[in-house]
Amino acid sequence: MPSRPNTPCRHPGCAALVPYGQKYCDKHKPLHPEEVRCAGSRGYNRAWQKARKAYLEAHPLCVKCLEEGRYVRATVVDHIVPHRGDPWAVLGPLELAGALQAPP
Repeated sequence: MPSRPNTPCRHPGCAALVPYGQKYCDKHKPLHPEEVRCAGSRGYNRAWQKARKAYLEAHPLCVKCLEEGRYVRATVVDHIVPHRGDPWAVLGPLELAGALQAPP
């Protein structure tokens, strides 16, 4: 059975081919460290999933859409202040998080 073809690097403007399953070429991997680590190792563990679910239940509408006068169900919780890998900031005050509509 033949193997899957190589795919282009996902870094904008890079056309280098990488083996199927990899996202970035060796040149651009250091520029995307968060893509390499799994979500759990970045602090998005079971505690985050529970906090996210509770926040979405309490704030079901997309914050950005409400500002535009539209009523759209929120599907994503995002940090207003980036946590930069700080485990205490990942589960920081949920008042600082915003519920958003997932991008298409």
